[in-house]
Amino acid sequence: MIATNNWKRFVVGDIFPKKRISRHSSTPEEEGPIPFVSSSSINNGVSFFCNEEPIPGNCITVSTNGDCFDAFYQPIPIVLSNDVDVLINDNLNKYNAMFICTILRLEKFKWDYGRKPKNDKVFKTIIKLPVKNQDDIEPDWDYMTEFIKKIWIYNLHDNKVCLKDIHLDNVRIFGQGVRKFVHSTLYTVL
Repeated sequence: MIATNNWKRFVVGDIFPKKRISRHSSTPEEEGPIPFVSSSSINNGVSFFCNEEPIPGNCITVSTNGDCFDAFYQPIPIVLSNDVDVLINDNLNKYNAMFICTILRLEKFKWDYGRKPKNDKVFKTIIKLPVKNQDDIEPDWDYMTEFIKKIWIYNLHDNKVCLKDIHLDNVRIFGQGVRKFVHSTLYTVL
């Protein structure tokens, strides 16, 4: 069990300041190689591949419509629908993003089709994250990274998988099962 009493409350927008990002009100017409992230709760939020100008990867997307507050890490450049907010921070990596996505998903119970997190509500949401000291104005990015790495090592070791060959880059090979496995593991620990 993780001791969360030393964690600190953060407003999402303080960690991930809102940026002006180009979005699409409907699915682009021209197919292409760039993932189009919408409010889909499967396939990492990707509902289509298009040929539009992408935003950089290494971000978290949060759905604001449909199955609200699905949070996914996007490692590669993407195109966004109007039904998604994007969280960008230079400290983000694939490991601490997995941690933060799990924490964000704990907020799902507040939202549904009739009560959507539109109008910057994602950025106004308060979440609890680990810090080194209570005076810190930033979460402990290193702790979150190492925590996820330890979960992977522990669980992959139990399944007798060769650890040195497994990386989160390969999560597509395993599909949604591994992602759900990590999320459920974090839920259990939290």
